[in-house]
Amino acid sequence: MDNGFSFMAMWLRFTSSDTLIAAAITVTIPLVIAAFQVWIKPRPRLRYGTVMQMIMLPRKPDGELGVLRVRLVRVYNRGKRPAEHVEVIFNWKPQHIEQFPHLVTHEHTSSDGRYLVQIARLNGGESVDLSLAADGEVDLPEVIYVRANGEQGKLVNYRSVLWFSLPVRVLVALSMVIGAFTTIYGAVVFLGWLIFGRALS
Repeated sequence: MDNGFSFMAMWLRFTSSDTLIAAAITVTIPLVIAAFQVWIKPRPRLRYGTVMQMIMLPRKPDGELGVLRVRLVRVYNRGKRPAEHVEVIFNWKPQHIEQFPHLVTHEHTSSDGRYLVQIARLNGGESVDLSLAADGEVDLPEVIYVRANGEQGKLVNYRSVLWFSLPVRVLVALSMVIGAFTTIYGAVVFLGWLIFGRALS
């Protein structure tokens, strides 16, 4: 049933009017530029995760084996803008905590028992490792969240990666470049066939 609306008729009317096309371009271009500027605007991008955790069995002076729990947490700013007033919040305060490299930090425990490590500044590409340790059966705290500049950090899962030799990596990179050019060529040929009814030569 025809309800009086035809998308094709509206499209033909739009494309046949230079005034409408000019108005659409005038509105679209500033919107695209603004969206692109927001997308490329430098900002801090905090990532954090547990790099390593293990249980060690050191020998005590009396000859008995002790139990030492160790966890390494890394906070990393992969953005181009420095992250100011970085806060790393744990469930509770660990028995022992160290950081590397040494940065200006403030540590305190909130009223609800959460432990906060505040880092004054973390530049782009800079990271800090927080080493937690506890002996016996004491559990180590988990990171609840990381935040800075009003933005919350994202949790990443660190895992072991097999590192191939240089010739293998060069071969893989070359294959990816050839594949990318092949994909672009195929897309151009397909669009030529779709628009002009024949492959572009």
